[in-house]
Amino acid sequence: GTISACWCRASISVIRDSSAAIHNSAGNLVGWVVVFHDISQIEKMAQQLSWQASHDSLTGLVNRREFERRLAELVAAAKNDKRQHALLYLDLDNFKTVNDRMGHNAGDQLLCDVAAAIKKVVTENDVSIRLGGDEFAVITYIGSDTESDGAKVYLLASRLLDVLTFEMKDEVGTILVSASIGVSL
Repeated sequence: GTISACWCRASISVIRDSSAAIHNSAGNLVGWVVVFHDISQIEKMAQQLSWQASHDSLTGLVNRREFERRLAELVAAAKNDKRQHALLYLDLDNFKTVNDRMGHNAGDQLLCDVAAAIKKVVTENDVSIRLGGDEFAVITYIGSDTESDGAKVYLLASRLLDVLTFEMKDEVGTILVSASIGVSL
């Protein structure tokens, strides 16, 4: 059997088909039996499970397991293809204070805001990761031009620091949340 897509009335269905020849007693081909099975829901569930296995459920960013897999691939590529990447490790400052004073819902919302801010700064070729808790990372391709490598990483880190500053206000006062960033090539 094969899997193909069928477009019907502006929707796409994934179809699996199988066929069998029908022969008469003399062995001559007299027809075919063809069965079509709509597996769209199965395909959709498989894609959803795959996404859930590799992404953080709160922020939608790549999760730690997927990060480790991609990082291993990039290290191998760096050795084989001389492709250079930078890993930026981000840790939120004062996140625990937000959780303690304002509650976990406020902390969760802050983590979502951080993820959205990171997505605005990085390119589609970069990988944005939530490692867990208040720890995030970005993997970016920086090329092989050693003079511009440091400048590109510095610019990205500076832009991330700029967007990762939040003022959280409650009845007690204001909590300034910022980020610390470490970089490794």
